[in-house]
Amino acid sequence: MKRAPSSLDGTPSVAARWFGYVHRHLPNLQPYAGFLSLVFAVYVRWAVALGPYSGFGVSPTYGDYEAQRHWMELTWHLPIQKWYTYTPDYWRLDYPPLSAYVSWLWGLVAHYIDPSWVALETSQGIETPESKLFMRTTVLVCELVVYVSALAVYFRQTPQSSWVKSQTVWLLVLLQPALILIDHGHFQYNAVMLGCVVWALACFQRQRFLAGAVCFCGALIFKQMALYYAPAIFAYLLGQCWIRPRGFRLFLQLSFTVLVTFAVCFAPFLTSLNSFLQVVQRIFPVHRGLFEDKVANVWCALNVIVKLRQIWDIPTLFRLSAG
Repeated sequence: MKRAPSSLDGTPSVAARWFGYVHRHLPNLQPYAGFLSLVFAVYVRWAVALGPYSGFGVSPTYGDYEAQRHWMELTWHLPIQKWYTYTPDYWRLDYPPLSAYVSWLWGLVAHYIDPSWVALETSQGIETPESKLFMRTTVLVCELVVYVSALAVYFRQTPQSSWVKSQTVWLLVLLQPALILIDHGHFQYNAVMLGCVVWALACFQRQRFLAGAVCFCGALIFKQMALYYAPAIFAYLLGQCWIRPRGFRLFLQLSFTVLVTFAVCFAPFLTSLNSFLQVVQRIFPVHRGLFEDKVANVWCALNVIVKLRQIWDIPTLFRLSAG
């Protein structure tokens, strides 16, 4: 039997020792171990959520928390054709349509609980305890519905060498610190994007390539950051098309599936070329430069030493990065 995950010095981790103890001495607890791990993971998320978030109390724009709340306000009150053309210089919607649809759904819920949370323009910067509780809850619900459910399916259909190892890995994945701190501390909905990616992997594992393609398209249409995974997914699917007897047929099916998925999600914005281009420009705002404010990319780090924007104009910098 393979050893459970261990620390750097080779000794079993705390999680592995705990599940080993349950396996040996508490057999009646084993059927509930996975659920108890989830409960503990939720507790950790709520503990982190009690702290401050991005832009807490920092007017006039506040931060990513306010951006997400404002998009609920914007999508709920404005007709869909104006979501990406609304011009006030205050957290313009710059995420893909699926993210906007989720914002609309939560805006609907918020409006019926307390309209002041998403009142058009007058709610900007609202930080009441009740509104913060609601916003934190939306992140947790989205994560449970999309990400945790995908993990559960993936773990269920992935063979493990031992019960202790599978439970240890399950707990460690649920306690992944970067996702907890960014989504439940800083405030984001990255778990939705990651959940769509995991759903895609679960589908690929069962050779349901078309369903997996839809799921990965969902990740891309929720947050453009999923493009980081696109080369690997594309290479995997292209490889499947190459090695299978009816690979060309699979290629055509995948191409059609991707096109239809994107067309359905972008349909409200395909009424004219200008409308579509406005969405694209918001999602990929290259006119802002290679970075905005403080972000984790090499261009932002390099700018501390070499003032890129003072040496080259934005079109030149964009061509440099593309090269």
